[in-house]
Amino acid sequence: MLGNGDGAFQPPVKYAVSAVPTCVAVGDFNDGKLDLVVVRSGNNLSILVGNGDSTFEAQIVQAAGPGAQSVGVADLNGDGKLALAVTRSTGGRSPASLAIADLAGDGNPDL
Repeated sequence: MLGNGDGAFQPPVKYAVSAVPTCVAVGDFNDGKLDLVVVRSGNNLSILVGNGDSTFEAQIVQAAGPGAQSVGVADLNGDGKLALAVTRSTGGRSPASLAIADLAGDGNPDL
């Protein structure tokens, strides 16, 4: 839902991701335009490449491993490129969200 700048929003725009989405994250992964990453219930991510005008291309499906739940976006290894960190449901544990920040103040991102 695009913002109008006055606290109100335009009607939602829907994009197909083939399964029940559990989490979404935003980042520029390729060309200076914001893209969407959607964790889909199951084993996959949907990546929707942004056109730079608030619209997105059709999904690109990427494997995320069994039980994918949530995703975080950050430059995790200091190479200047965004990376994805994905939580997974394993052994009865099912993390509902993921946050990335430099909690130790050492310049390295923490999960």
